[in-house]
Amino acid sequence: MTPRSVTFTFNIEPTGKGRPRGRVAMSKATGRQFVQEYTPAPTAHAEAVIRAQVADCGEFFEAGVPLRLDAEFVVARPPSIPKKRRYPVTKPDLDNYEKLLADALERFIYANDAQIVEAHKRKTYGPVPCIHVRLSELDGAPAAIPVGEWGALQEVLL
Repeated sequence: MTPRSVTFTFNIEPTGKGRPRGRVAMSKATGRQFVQEYTPAPTAHAEAVIRAQVADCGEFFEAGVPLRLDAEFVVARPPSIPKKRRYPVTKPDLDNYEKLLADALERFIYANDAQIVEAHKRKTYGPVPCIHVRLSELDGAPAAIPVGEWGALQEVLL
């Protein structure tokens, strides 16, 4: 059986996953104070846009299926940045981009983001901000990392 794969392009400005916020609220029923947590608006909006685009795709990876995530986060180049600079070395971090994407796809494309066992991601400048995503089923054994790519870390691990 051939491993399944799905590909998406989300035409939104990549947004990092914001930390949950909290506020003190008063219960109308009991009159007691409690902490109410909420997701920041930019995070909630980006997740909603991604979910709306994948809601009708018809693909779903069942729980327990190991997945590989390939993602490219294309951000708009500010006018002050020279054209020779290809990669944005600014915040938000690449991990926060991936976290937002993985959380947004959860329960729409796969059962749990813990199914992602292998990932390749990058952020780059481009003419149109967007997110390119490919999710693929892994067919068993993880792909071997060529020894030459380990570099100096190879000696430390061995």
